[in-house]
Amino acid sequence: MRRAGRRTPANPACTPAPSLALGLAFAFVLIPAGCERVSRGEVAETGEPLEDAGAAWPALEAPADGEVVQLTDFRPGLRGGALPIEGWLRVVAVGEGAERLRLEARVEGLEPGPHDWHIHAGPCGEHVGVELPLTPLADLPGWAAPLEADADGVAEGSVELAASDLSLVEVRERPLSVRVYRGAGADPGPVVACAEL
Repeated sequence: MRRAGRRTPANPACTPAPSLALGLAFAFVLIPAGCERVSRGEVAETGEPLEDAGAAWPALEAPADGEVVQLTDFRPGLRGGALPIEGWLRVVAVGEGAERLRLEARVEGLEPGPHDWHIHAGPCGEHVGVELPLTPLADLPGWAAPLEADADGVAEGSVELAASDLSLVEVRERPLSVRVYRGAGADPGPVVACAEL
C-alpha cells in the first residue's frame, strides 16, 4: 500500500459527492427495541475485530451484494474527550475475489455537523499518519464525503474502494484503523472516534 502522500483514487471522477444517497445507504440498518449488542464492552476494550458479526450486532442485515469480512466497534479517539462515542465499522467484500471493499460506518455521540474520516497506518491508540484519505486531505482527493452527524450526533456513511487501493489481504494482515475527526475541512481537529480495520 502506498503512503497517503502519493495516493489518489483509482478514478477521481468517481469520488462521491455529499448527497441524500449517503444517508440512505444505511436505510437497511434497524435496531429493534429490546435488541442488545452482545459483546459490546469486550470489543470496545480490546479493539479486536469480531469473529461473529451477527452476534454483536444482530439487527444488521447481511449485504445483498457481498460478504461481511469484518465488524468492529468504534470507541473514543485519543482526544475524544468526554464524547459518548459508540458505533460500528463493517467491511464488505464486493465482487469476484473481493475486487472491491466497502467500508460502512455508523458513529454515535458526535457533535452535529461534518466529520472527516481517514484510514491510518496503525491501530487505535497509536499516533500514526494517514494511510488513505477517505475525505479530501490537503491537496489529496478523497473517496467519500465527510460523515454528517445529525442533531442527535449520529453519522452514517460508506465508501467503496478498489482492491488496488485497499485489499482484503491488507485489512487482514496490516494494523490499520479508521479514525473520525471532530470536524471537517482544512483544520478538522483531533480524532474523536476510532475503529480497528
